[in-house]
Formats: sequence, C-alpha cells, structure tokens
Amino acid sequence: MSIFSFFASKSPNKVFISILLGIFAGVIYSLLIPIVLDTINTPVIAKGNEGTNIDMVMGFEFKDLKVAMLFLVTCLTIIVTRTISQIILTNITIDLTSDFRIELYKKVLLTSVSALEEIGHPKLVNAITIDVNRIVQGARGMPELLINGVTVLSLLLFLMYLDWGIFKFVIYAMIFGLVTHYIPMILGQKYFVSARLKTDNIQDAFRGAVYGAKELKNDEEKSTYFLEKVLKKYERGVIKDEKKGSFILRAAINYVDMVNFLVIGLVCFVLINYQSVSTQQLVAIVMVLLYMTGPISTVLNIVPSIVQARVSYARLESIRHDLKPEPINQSLVPVKPWDCIKFNNIEYAYANVDGLKGFTVGPLNFEIRKSTITFIVGSNGSGKSTLSKMITLHNSPTGGEIYFGDTLVDANNIKSFRQGISSIYSNYYLFDRIIANDYSKYEQQIEYYLKLLKLDGKVFMNEGVFSTTTSLSDGQKRRLALLVAFIEDKELYLFDEWAADQDPVFKEFFYFNLLPELKKKGKAVVVISHDDRYFSVADNLLVLEEGKVLKQAQAQPKVHEPQNALID
Repeated sequence: MSIFSFFASKSPNKVFISILLGIFAGVIYSLLIPIVLDTINTPVIAKGNEGTNIDMVMGFEFKDLKVAMLFLVTCLTIIVTRTISQIILTNITIDLTSDFRIELYKKVLLTSVSALEEIGHPKLVNAITIDVNRIVQGARGMPELLINGVTVLSLLLFLMYLDWGIFKFVIYAMIFGLVTHYIPMILGQKYFVSARLKTDNIQDAFRGAVYGAKELKNDEEKSTYFLEKVLKKYERGVIKDEKKGSFILRAAINYVDMVNFLVIGLVCFVLINYQSVSTQQLVAIVMVLLYMTGPISTVLNIVPSIVQARVSYARLESIRHDLKPEPINQSLVPVKPWDCIKFNNIEYAYANVDGLKGFTVGPLNFEIRKSTITFIVGSNGSGKSTLSKMITLHNSPTGGEIYFGDTLVDANNIKSFRQGISSIYSNYYLFDRIIANDYSKYEQQIEYYLKLLKLDGKVFMNEGVFSTTTSLSDGQKRRLALLVAFIEDKELYLFDEWAADQDPVFKEFFYFNLLPELKKKGKAVVVISHDDRYFSVADNLLVLEEGKVLKQAQAQPKVHEPQNALID
C-alpha cells in the first residue's frame, strides 16, 4: 500500500473533495493565460475616444475593467480553492499520522515481550522518532504535489489547444526528462534506504554510550575506540549515504529544470522554423511553458521528501508486520482463586541460530505457594531470567503446563492471570506517574511509603505524577518502583535482584521486613538473588544451572523480628 492510498483509505470522502478542489484550482490557474493574452492582444483605446476601453476606478485607469475584474476573481478563486484543498489534505495527514502512531502504540502493547525483545529497542524508537516524522513531512507535501500536478496537466491541455505539433514535442520532451530523471531517483532512494537501516545501528550504539558510561570512563582506550570505531563509524556511514542520496536527487531535479528551459529554447529557436506559428501563438506557447516551470519545480522539490517518506513507510510497514499481537484472548475473563502455582515439565527453547541449537530452560517441575517465599538462585546464564518471565507469564512456555490452582493457564485466561502479578526486574522501567484511572485513592498510601522508604525529601506527587525519577540514584529508583508495587496489591510478587543497588540498611530492610510482611499478607513471593546471606529468609530454594534444576529444597528459615511493620 502506498502512502497516498493509505490516506485515501482512511478518509476517502475528504480526499475526494480535496482532489476535486485541487483539480478545479489547477484548471482555473491555466485560464489566467488566455485572460492575460486577450488583454495583451487588445489595443488600448484612449479615454475620450469612441469605444474607449479605459475606466477610472479609485483614481486609477484600468484597461478592460471587466476583464481585469475577471482576472481578479480568477486569482481569488485559485487562492481560496487551493487553500481549502491544502488545508483538507494537511488536516488529514496530521490526523492520520497521529492514528499511525496510536496504532503503533497499540501494536507494541499487544505484542509479546519476547517478540519486542527480538525486534529490539532501537528499531522501535527510530520508527516513532524518525520514520513517522518523515512520513509526516512527505505527507505534508502531497497537497502541493496534487495541486501543482493538476496545474501542469491543465496547462498541457491548453498547450494542445494552441498547437498540436508543439504539444507533442513538449510531451516527448517531458517523457524523456521523466525517464532520465527516474533512473537516478531509484539510485538515490537506495542510498536513503541504506542510511535509514544504519540509523538503527546509531541508536543501539548511542544506547551503549549512555548505559555503558561507567565502563567507558574507566578505560580511556576503550572510550576512544568506542567513539572513533563505533559511534563515528556508524555516523560516517549514515552521512555518506544521505549525502550521496541527496546529491543524486538534487542533481536530478536541477536536470529536469534545465530540460524545461531547453524545451522553451528549442521551441523559440528551432521549432518555429518547422511549424506555422503566429507571433501571438508563440507568445502564448512561451507563456504556457514559463507558467509550467513553477509547478514542475514545486513538484520536483517535493519529490525528495516523498522518496524519504516512502522509505520510512516501507520500514514502518515492516515493523508493523513484525509487531504481531499475542495469540491470546485480549479480554479479561473470571478466574478461580488460587493458593498454589504448579509448573509441570515447563521449558522454554530459544530458536536455533546459524545451525546452532538454541539455549533451553527446562523441563522444570516445582510449585509456588501463597504465604511462602521462594528464592531462585544460580550463576549468570543459568536461565533465571527466562524462568522468571515464565513465572510472571510474560513468556509462555514452549513446552509443559502451568496451573494456577486447578486452572490450566491457556490462551483464553493468561491475560486475566497476569493481572494478579507484580514484578520488578533488574532492567525494570520506572514510569513517571501512577498509572491508574483514579490515582487519588492511593495518595495516603503513597505519602506513607515515601516516608517509610526515605524518599519523602526526594520525591513528591502532583496530580498522580512523580516530581522526578531521573535525579534519583539507582537504589532510590528501585525503592520508588517498590512503592508502586506495594499499592498495586497483587497476589504474586517477583523481585529480580532488587536489593543489589541498596545500602546495607535497606538491603536488610528488604529481606527481613518487606518479604516476611508480604508473606504474612498471603502473597506468593519469588526472589532472584545471589546474596546467600539472606537465603535463610526463604521457605523454598530453587537452584538453576544451565537451564536445569540443580537443587530444590525447603530452606530452614531463621526467625527475624521486623524492625517495624511495613505493610498495613
């Protein structure tokens, strides 16, 4: 589907009206030439003579006042119809671009976590920030493209009326110019496609510069290499392709401009020797050709943005195709209460890459009960993150079954069971607000937890929005994420290395106060941790190694007296 057909399919009636107005404006524009020619060819009959064609209006002498008024009305009609046509199409492009973004938002929210991870953050960000904006720019040029295209067509029809032979010559010249112009346009578009693909690399590399700043600052050689051999390399690649594409397109546009004036020169200096053309006809023909240069130039200047828009549109369509909704029931259904989650022979197998078998977690068999604390431990790469995503139902197992109570988790009810789960992963995202229709009901809880978590001097709430999230330390951000998890009051909580960035006081507060309090409230608690000093808090211990359960045991918890009650 092309950009224009996409817009037309969304608002066909408005597009149709805009096209009609554009056609009308283009036709009226071509009528200016015979009006001007009629005035030029009509001799002036001085005032006072018989049959004078001079009239006084507001102290000014006007020749052929009626023709002058017709000229004025024609100009005003062109302005009004062109403006209305442009406004209609411009409003359509703005609305549909917003619809495009909203559709992309919805697709992202409906796509599985694993699919989003496979597509990658850079591609999605560039789709919103680069591709959508380029489509907007290209779409905004479409009203001008339409109106000026119709104007050129109308002028060609008038030229055909003036002289058939010269009309055929101009048509042949235009076909030649367009064909020879189209060849470099294809080459230029290829460079723009290449540049667009490389911007994903820049996005990914810049993300590394931000999130890997600590590592880079401690090694000057590494920092210099990353700047020169990675960031600048990608930048040079994008700049090189964009400059080549722009050079080719601008050269092609200027070439067509030159063809226009060459046609005028050939008509004036060559064709008049072979065609029986009067001086009045020649003046009219030259006027038509000169009038055409403006609209043609406008059309050609719009072409580069249209080309880039087509590249971005194709790229965005590819991403939209990859953003496939999860094959699950997107509506919430009633589910039975549960006390235990059973994992029967679950496994998650990653796809094979280059003939190498993908990593597989499982098959695993274990249970998670309410009012218990389960620790999942293991070395890096043992499969803890993959298992945690199956526990929180973000990733569906490729094999085995999960039961919440006696209910099998399937495509019909998985979304409903997700509603009872809260998780804070190591790569969590901290939203800048409480995401709820009625945040006011949480205000007292929020104030309480801000004080309890020692955030009251750092953060405050204003109409459901946190005053800041960016100025907080990593540990403070995790505490704020914990606050949000508390007020959600879910049935299952999963914490992935939550205490890793906490000072010793808050680390002990987490293990010896928070977790036991959640357990007392009847929550099922899962903790991923490397810190064996706190394993005594757990009721169950699940040790993973290379995707398999190396050890599963019931811990012998020690009694830890809470320093103060955390959860009311």
